[in-house]
Amino acid sequence: MRTKAIFISTAAILGTASVALSSTDTRTVTDKRSSIEIDQFEADAQKSFYRIDINDDDKIDIEEFAAQTLVHAELARFNGYVTLETDEITYIPLSNRPQYELSLPERTRITTLARREFYEYAGDDGEMSFYEWTSYKLADVRQHDRDRDSKIEGDELTDYARQVARLRHSGV
Repeated sequence: MRTKAIFISTAAILGTASVALSSTDTRTVTDKRSSIEIDQFEADAQKSFYRIDINDDDKIDIEEFAAQTLVHAELARFNGYVTLETDEITYIPLSNRPQYELSLPERTRITTLARREFYEYAGDDGEMSFYEWTSYKLADVRQHDRDRDSKIEGDELTDYARQVARLRHSGV
């Protein structure tokens, strides 16, 4: 039953991601930035909440969370960049684009780690509210802001993209 729920969640997120990427898949990564303000990451987190909440219950459950983590890692590796959506789409390139699909052990590792992360930020009810999701995403971004200037830039951006892609050695 749990496997079926994961499959359905992953399929729904992939479907949403496919539609989102269908308009950008012929573009090159030209909208790169050398610096992104923390508030832009917050706007992205707020928008993404509603895409990840597949069943529209205003909560992200562990299945939705694990599925989005896996999908984002796969898309980042496939495309060679992470997207950030605010008023426009910003591309954050991976420094060394992996040229392979995720193996079954990598998928398992990513999903297992995502489940652990989920419980660090989910409330006692075992679900993430809009506020908990946004707090999780901002804490994740802030760990990359090593100089604490409220901007993610240079190597910080590269490390952030590697974290989203779930590449093991992100430097963080």
